[in-house]
Amino acid sequence: MLRYMSPRACQPIIDKIHQRIGSWATKFLSYAGRVQLVNSVLFHIQVFWSGALLIPKKVLKLIDAACRNFIWCGKFNYNAMSLVAWDDVCVLRKEGGLGVKQLLHWNKAALGKLVWNICQHQESLWVKWAQVVLLRGELRFCELISKDEIAVWGHDLTVSEWWDGLDWIIPDSFVRRHPMLV
Repeated sequence: MLRYMSPRACQPIIDKIHQRIGSWATKFLSYAGRVQLVNSVLFHIQVFWSGALLIPKKVLKLIDAACRNFIWCGKFNYNAMSLVAWDDVCVLRKEGGLGVKQLLHWNKAALGKLVWNICQHQESLWVKWAQVVLLRGELRFCELISKDEIAVWGHDLTVSEWWDGLDWIIPDSFVRRHPMLV
């Protein structure tokens, strides 16, 4: 099910997060409690979906905004002045931040893991399904376009557009199995 979803198709994800934020119990949480709720419950709602879908940046920004608004004012639809910049909030706790995850980065990492599993022919039900249904037995998903770009199946995007500034290290096992692609 690795495919792009439109922002409109992602509305159930946003609604689920808004439901959690809008529940009566969240109204009585301290800042620390709100941060904990964002880090555990709200983040994991998005993680569930990002494991198999390319969630649009617009949706990730809406979820980030809802989490940010919830932390600072207790509501998802009310903008309050932030006490700390969001980039500082998203720094690890041991480095002085609150440990809130950047959703855009997490979505990229989750999709990278799926791409890697398919290209490495991992023995899992999801990879087998993707190879049969999405790829129809072909290696189109991992076609090398140039040394630093891998085409993403079904999109005009390339993986290098997702991960700006990162170099790809192609494992020797991949080179041995697919010498024509390198």
